[in-house]
Amino acid sequence: MASRRYLLLFLAVLWSLALGFLYNFHRLKKEWERFFHLTLEEEKRRLYSALKATLTAGGDPVETLSEYLEGSRLLKGAALILSGRTIIVPGSDIPPKSLVYTLELEPFRFQLYFSGETFYEIKRHLYLELALWFLLNLAGLGVTLWLLRGYYESRLNLAREKAETERLRSVSLAIASVLHEVKNTLNNLNFAVFRLKKKCGFEEIRILEEEIRRLTLYLEEVSDLRKPLTLKLTRLRIEELTGEVLEEFSERIKDLGVETEVNLAPAELPVDAERMRVVLRNLIRNALEALAEVPPPRKLKLSGELEGPFYRLEVADSAGLLPGDAQLFQPYKSRKPGGFGLGLFNVKRILEAHGGEIEAGVHSGFTVFTLKLPLGKPSEK
Repeated sequence: MASRRYLLLFLAVLWSLALGFLYNFHRLKKEWERFFHLTLEEEKRRLYSALKATLTAGGDPVETLSEYLEGSRLLKGAALILSGRTIIVPGSDIPPKSLVYTLELEPFRFQLYFSGETFYEIKRHLYLELALWFLLNLAGLGVTLWLLRGYYESRLNLAREKAETERLRSVSLAIASVLHEVKNTLNNLNFAVFRLKKKCGFEEIRILEEEIRRLTLYLEEVSDLRKPLTLKLTRLRIEELTGEVLEEFSERIKDLGVETEVNLAPAELPVDAERMRVVLRNLIRNALEALAEVPPPRKLKLSGELEGPFYRLEVADSAGLLPGDAQLFQPYKSRKPGGFGLGLFNVKRILEAHGGEIEAGVHSGFTVFTLKLPLGKPSEK
């Protein structure tokens, strides 16, 4: 609000200066016209006196006018009108732009032609000065407004960054609190599984222990998103890994009535198996959640092919629900109520750690996430 008041005050001062200049210009123009007309009136009085003296003495007014023309800077021509006849005074050189005045001295009427070149030249100069002033001030106003716009944009961006920093700090505190409680619970579960494993060796207990280990590892990583990822690379068949992850969602796919289409070219890639499972789980889970929001028919497509030094993998769903902003892979940006927005951010981190990349878009009614993974090691990219 204060910034707006300062801007209005600046514009008011600028407008006052413009009005003051225009008023002074108008006064200058009027003063010049008055001075010029007073000069002409003085010239007319002198000429009137000379003609009257000539007529009183019985002289020739044409000869008087001719002599006057030779010594005058303003009078450029004259004509004597008598009984309907017009006699041009010798020495007259009437300019195209002239100021015409009439003198009455019975029985004569005199038509006087004064030079208007000086008058019009100064008027033209004044108007040129006005136009130049207007253009310079318009340019100055434009530059000033451009600078003000940049200043207020920087202020606005700074305020937005500050608000975003505060928001991220509060979200980070909330997530840290949640992670702390979850870690404590996982520690208790891990201890319980350890004691249970001593009494019996069921396969289900081994699976539970493995899942607890994975979840603990994931929580340690997301507790500090600035830490670089450490990969354990092994060469795996990407089509088999994708098929395994897809099988985990078989019941959910059946419940939603989703028609799946899998077309994966076989390829062996150097990847971290656990982290690639995280990537595929996130993308397939997001696709199924989006499909749950739209009516049937529902389709899920998984396709992969070799593309130069990369393997191109696409996860597409027919929901076509994709936010139209550039913050899709930013942390703490989620379109889901109560979501933290870490899923796709983590997907991007994992792919970049592998030397790959990810992009998203809507094509032909399908939301498509496109992954590119290098066929060689990340360092060989």
